[in-house]
Amino acid sequence: MRLWSILVVIVCLMVLDVSAARNSVLPRTKKEAQRAFVVLLVQSKGVLLMVADKKSKGLHYQLPGGRVDEADFKQLGIKPDARTLVEEDMIKVARIAAAREIFEETGFTLEPEKLQYISAISEKIATNRKRNGYMRGTQLPSKLYFTAEIPYEQFLRQSVVLSSEHIGYVLEPNYRKVPDMIKDHSGGDNADAFKMLLRETGDKIVFQ
Repeated sequence: MRLWSILVVIVCLMVLDVSAARNSVLPRTKKEAQRAFVVLLVQSKGVLLMVADKKSKGLHYQLPGGRVDEADFKQLGIKPDARTLVEEDMIKVARIAAAREIFEETGFTLEPEKLQYISAISEKIATNRKRNGYMRGTQLPSKLYFTAEIPYEQFLRQSVVLSSEHIGYVLEPNYRKVPDMIKDHSGGDNADAFKMLLRETGDKIVFQ
């Protein structure tokens, strides 16, 4: 009888361990998935914004970026496990995801190493959110923001090829207009993130 009880306990512990492992895998649901966004500056021209037209939002603008996929983890050989994932590895994975999203949305190739992570802004957006500010089971922001700057000549050399979810793009030369333009994207978080970026740079970055 005692042996049977021990076996039952062992089986229960194994089930709990499998369940915990399954729940720790990232990304999970679409709502909980990590996202990476890029403020891409095209020198002398402006900020790259994607144009989308959805039934729920109508015509609106977006920062390039999107969900972090399991394939992004696999590319770097990093386990998508909330129990062991560290910030440094998550940033590396998010860079891969951001570069991939830019390619998927525009056909534009950007080296992940050129993406600069904005730690303070990513953390601030996470703490400001009432829900899903952090990846469940971690202290890592669920939205990670990056910046990159490229010459206009380089932008011209790579023709923009739009994804099916976008109908166009703009290079907005006036930074101050951008937050209002992207206010309907990603629950308004991206607009808030851009405002923070403006405050950090003295609200004086306007392309000529």
